Amino acid sequence: MLRSALLLTLACCLVPAAAWARDDNVKDLVVQLEKNKRDPFEQREREAAIRKLADLATPEAAEALVDVLDDPFEHLHDRVVSAWIQMLRSNRSGDLHTMFAQRLLGHRTAKVRCGAATALGLSSGAEMAGDFRQALRTEKDAEVLVCLCQGALNLREKPDLDGAFLPLLGNKSGAVVEAAASACVRYETSDDVDDTLRKVLTRHRDPLARAGALQALAARGTLAASDFTEVFTDAAPEPRVALARSLPSPSPHLAVPGPGTDVLVALLGDDSWRVRVAAVQAALRLWNSAVVMPLIRRLEVETGRVREDVHRALVTITGADVAPDAQLWTVWWAARGETFDPGERPEADAGGRIRFREPRDAAGKPGTKTVAFYDLPITSERLVFVFDLSGSMGKDDGDAKGRSKLDVLRERFAALLAELPESTLVDVWVWRYPSSYPPKPKLERAFDRLQPLTAGNRAKAVRWMAKQEAKGWGAFFEPIEAALGEDIDTVVLLSDGVPSRGRYERRDRLLAEVAKANRYAGLRVDTILAGTKGTDRAFMDDLAASTGGRFRAVGKRDER
Repeated sequence: MLRSALLLTLACCLVPAAAWARDDNVKDLVVQLEKNKRDPFEQREREAAIRKLADLATPEAAEALVDVLDDPFEHLHDRVVSAWIQMLRSNRSGDLHTMFAQRLLGHRTAKVRCGAATALGLSSGAEMAGDFRQALRTEKDAEVLVCLCQGALNLREKPDLDGAFLPLLGNKSGAVVEAAASACVRYETSDDVDDTLRKVLTRHRDPLARAGALQALAARGTLAASDFTEVFTDAAPEPRVALARSLPSPSPHLAVPGPGTDVLVALLGDDSWRVRVAAVQAALRLWNSAVVMPLIRRLEVETGRVREDVHRALVTITGADVAPDAQLWTVWWAARGETFDPGERPEADAGGRIRFREPRDAAGKPGTKTVAFYDLPITSERLVFVFDLSGSMGKDDGDAKGRSKLDVLRERFAALLAELPESTLVDVWVWRYPSSYPPKPKLERAFDRLQPLTAGNRAKAVRWMAKQEAKGWGAFFEPIEAALGEDIDTVVLLSDGVPSRGRYERRDRLLAEVAKANRYAGLRVDTILAGTKGTDRAFMDDLAASTGGRFRAVGKRDER
């Protein structure tokens, strides 16, 4: 009761008391949000209240959601921003936009300012130029500045924001500079833009900033020969990943066939596996016969996950189901190379990725063996298994022995560990939201870092799995994000359905945020669905494809 009273008091401070009193619907929905705050099993009711507030599309309803951005159930934060976007798109009277620009964009809490910038950017047009310009000039928080830059990129038409982003290229935060550099491509017309971007490329300490500057120069078509020297001598991989992401581009230095072919070959041979996997995807985007032989040559030297990516790229471009053997591909190409036409390139996804076509023959050279887990080929030499062990994994799997999904997982995982080479570096993670308030999500892992599969480590992983229980709720984004911070090239994610917790748990939002977080990391997420619903299947398939991963389903397909 006390908490509810405090919330209503805060809301009354944010809007005129008379206006608040007029809308009983808002008050009722605020009570619903507060009533179920401490019950982890009633969060669907709170989600419903947020949707109903979105339907009201009034300033009072928008401000009633401000407090939810501090809620311990993080998935509600994203839903608030979505509700704001819906409100702004449906209410064209101007009063709501004015309230967002004057109150929320200048709110004392950074999360609110960030959410307001995102919502305004995705629902407004040139009329917001003055408010965005003012906010960009006065804002100090790095996360909010990134949201403002990204929001400005989403504004309809092309508002007059010339000169608003150039000062941000001197910011200490690499994330801010990267976002500002993207905005410069759309808005900045000053003759100083390229020189400033080039200074960032050569002098900024944060590799994110240098990568952003490189991509901006490529998008503007102003890359110079000296820029390539800087990028290829950079100690960090991000600028070279950015260069791979920039193929193709308007720059004549990146034309393929032509100078860009040499750039691609250099990227394919980079010391960093992250750069090499980005170069493989660049070869797919280029979709030209000139990239085939460079890919074939990489089959001779690559191992593990990168070798598999090279093979899948060759199969995708050529349509040929040739085993991943460089000699076989060389013979195949010798007979077809001069007349080969790859045809029309498949459409790229929202992240610019071309989806791999899976080969029918996944075998390697004669005498080699590919280990599989639920029919998923395991080729990575640096991988982590992430198991969603939420409460539903304890249910009957439907097999003849009456075992649960978790029982079957334990058995299959033990068999997999026995087959993988000792040189494979592995860890096993469970990310779980317990049934408690406040929610305290926790990452549990079999090892403290990637470990080779010695006999002792195999036994330790099996014992660790035997102690794991099916309880609580699962989340996907957090373990994927955690893997980005380690030298892991593949995540094998097993779940029996879509996540119900975590910072992002809705399909489109999670896919977009994973792609954003993974843009320089090159992490591949292979997914296994231990369930049957068609909606879960589509989600797991899309999550894998968005990272270049593979998807496998256990059980019969159910399109309901």
